[in-house]
Amino acid sequence: MSSNHTPPTPIAIATDPRFILARKLITSGSPASAIDIFAALHENCCHTLGDDSLGAALCQYEYGNALFRSALRDAENGEDGVEGGDEHDGDEDKKPAAKLSDAERQREVMAAAAEKRARGHDDVEKKSTDFSNKRIKIENVSENTDRKENDAVKQDNVEDANGDDVSLALEMMESSFNILYSRVEAAKTLTTNSEGSIAITNEQNEWALDQIPRILICIGDVHSFRKQHGNAVDAYCRALPYREERWKNMKNLEENVSSFSIEQLQCHRRLLEVYTLVAEALLACPDGHDAVCENDGKPMILVKAAERMDFIHSYYELARKELEDLCKLFAIGIFRLLLSLAHQPLSSFFTSISNGQNDSRTSRHRSREK
Repeated sequence: MSSNHTPPTPIAIATDPRFILARKLITSGSPASAIDIFAALHENCCHTLGDDSLGAALCQYEYGNALFRSALRDAENGEDGVEGGDEHDGDEDKKPAAKLSDAERQREVMAAAAEKRARGHDDVEKKSTDFSNKRIKIENVSENTDRKENDAVKQDNVEDANGDDVSLALEMMESSFNILYSRVEAAKTLTTNSEGSIAITNEQNEWALDQIPRILICIGDVHSFRKQHGNAVDAYCRALPYREERWKNMKNLEENVSSFSIEQLQCHRRLLEVYTLVAEALLACPDGHDAVCENDGKPMILVKAAERMDFIHSYYELARKELEDLCKLFAIGIFRLLLSLAHQPLSSFFTSISNGQNDSRTSRHRSREK
C-alpha cells in the first residue's frame, strides 16, 4: 500500500506557524486557546488579502470551529446544564474520555429511539423493504446557508449559556462557506474579480472543493448541537455531492496498483461518514413531525414524517454498502503489501529490520555522548 505525496496547500496562511499551532490546540483538546489566534489571523487576512479572500475564509471557518469546539467542551464538562459532566472536571488529559463517553451516550440514545420507532413502524417496514433509492432532494433549496431562525427556535436556544458563542461560530462558518462557494462557482465560468485576474486557480479550486464539505459538515454539527435537526439534515445533504464526487474521482485510481494509498481509504471513509450523519440527524427529529429546515426565514420540508423511517433506512443502507466496500479496499491494500513482501527474500527482510534497530541504538548512543 503506497502513500501518494500530498501536494502543499495553495493557501499561504495554512503554513503560518500560528495557524499550525492553533490547529494543534484544537486537535489536542484545547480549542479555547485557539480562538484568539484564529481571530487575529482572520483580521490579518482581511486587512492584507481582503474580506472575501480564501485565506480569510479559511481563518473564519477555523475561528468558528474553535468557538464551537470550546462550547462543546464546556457542555461535556457540565456547563450549560448538560448532564454527565462536572464543571470543575476540565483537565486536558481527560478530554478524550469525555468525547468518548459523550459519543457512547449519543449512540445509546439513538439506538433506544430507533428501537422504539421500529416497534411502531412494523407495518410500514413490511410494505417497503427496498430503501436504497430514497434520497433527499435539495435542488429547490437555496445554496446560501445563511438562514434566519424562527422565534420558537431562538427562544429554545437563548437558554444556552454558550448560545452567543455558538451563534457566532455558526455565522463564521456560513460566511466562510459562502465565500468558498462563490469563488468555486466563479471559477466555473472563469469570472474575473475586480483586479481582472482569474477568481481562483486550479489548485485553489481543488482545495476549496475539499473544504466546502468539511465546513458544511461542521455547520450540520452545530445545528445538531442546537437540536435543529432539520437544518442539520440539510447541511449534511449539501456536503454529500462533494464527498461523492471526490470519491468517484479517487476511485478511478484503484485500478493502478502503484496509486493505491491511505488517501483513498480516508476519502472513502469520509463519504461513509456523511451517509451516517444524515441518517442520525433524521433519526433525531421528533416523532410524528416532518424534517424541516429554514430557508430564507421560511420552513421547507425535507422529508415527510410518514417517510422519515424509509429515508433513515436508505441512508444507513448506503453507509453499510460503503463500509463493505471500504473493508474490501482495506483488504486489497493489505494483500498488496503482503504480496510485495513475499517477493522480498526473507533474509533481506530481517536484515533490514536488524539494520533499523542497529541504527536506532547508534543514534541513542550518540545522543548520550553529546
